[in-house]
Amino acid sequence: MHIALLPVLVSAAGLTVTASPLTAHRRAEPAQVLRSTATDSLISGQYVVKLRDAVDGDAVDGTVVDSALSMLESAPNHVYTSPVFRGFAAKLDEATLETMRNHPEVDFIEQDVKVSLADYVTQSNVGYGLAHVSSRTRDATQYTYDDSAGEGTCSYVVDTGIFLDHDEFEGRAEYIADVSGDDDDVDYQGHGTHVAGIIGGHTFGVAKKTHLYVAKMMNKAGVGNVSTVLAGIDAVANDLGTKDCPKGTVLNLSVGNPRNEGLNAAVAALVSKGVFVAVAAHNYGVDVYNYSPGSEPTACTVGASTPEDSVAEFSNWGALVDVFAPGVLIESAFISTDGSTNTTTPGERTSPLGASPDADEDEIGEDGQFAGAERQAIAGDVVNGEDPDEEEEDEHLTEVAGTS
Repeated sequence: MHIALLPVLVSAAGLTVTASPLTAHRRAEPAQVLRSTATDSLISGQYVVKLRDAVDGDAVDGTVVDSALSMLESAPNHVYTSPVFRGFAAKLDEATLETMRNHPEVDFIEQDVKVSLADYVTQSNVGYGLAHVSSRTRDATQYTYDDSAGEGTCSYVVDTGIFLDHDEFEGRAEYIADVSGDDDDVDYQGHGTHVAGIIGGHTFGVAKKTHLYVAKMMNKAGVGNVSTVLAGIDAVANDLGTKDCPKGTVLNLSVGNPRNEGLNAAVAALVSKGVFVAVAAHNYGVDVYNYSPGSEPTACTVGASTPEDSVAEFSNWGALVDVFAPGVLIESAFISTDGSTNTTTPGERTSPLGASPDADEDEIGEDGQFAGAERQAIAGDVVNGEDPDEEEEDEHLTEVAGTS
């Protein structure tokens, strides 16, 4: 009886009852938990929680994120606040994981995995990389580019960091974030410095006048996870619009790990903001469909080619590879001294060669997506003289757990 009278009393008082946006609807079923089947890459008890995209803009972000974070037993590892990826990374025990799955604003949950960088192989100086970017002639020795050289562009690099004082960068490089946990501006591995040199170095760079902005995601011990890569992307997304980039914005991701839907979603969202995202196909010699971020269709996925313009035997291939670029014996800046160089073979150095911010407008759409006239839909069909379609396909490396 008292309950029946409540609406009448509220109405009589001129009051309005509004449901909380977080309690206005209940889930039909718990959120999916995604786990890579590459179990040796999984990080025990650590997850990335992807929240639903905001409907009314960023105004609801604080409430939604705070509501989800209040369920945690300890502080999160990362909180992602940019419009391209809302959520956080945290340690979750089984009870908290199940509670989080029932939160109305959780899109999906994905177990965190390690990301990898290739080892270094020091070789003698070889300069074919730039020559083959600008010429179809196999024995070309010159790099031809327009005199703007990428001036007016911004090139973001999410990697191990950068050696800011290296002569190659001429004061055009700066850090925007360190999400590695080191809390310093030091590149301990040299991978990020080498990649940045290929993108925008004075001698070795494709775009010699671009400005380089770096988010460090791998610590001094060489440890990096998908959650830290996402934190780097989050830093990039939050930095967009704060720099003068009248000629366009590029993000390079020379990392790889088993297929990860959260990482792919973040890349796709960044592309939708007009950023040209170049990613490495990676170095396992298999279909890139099974690896991220190379399996994200809206990114420009770059495989590795040899000095003879053949597909490098270690390079991933498949319908999702957009282009092949020199990835064997590539010289660039290194961290030993402010003038040091290193020559490496790993194909992760192909994506910076494909990330040229001074690329033709015909190849980069207004939305940042790669729109080359001849997308290589079956790029890498011929690998060592064999057709990959005739080989047994690799098992898809993502499974869905707990969907009921």
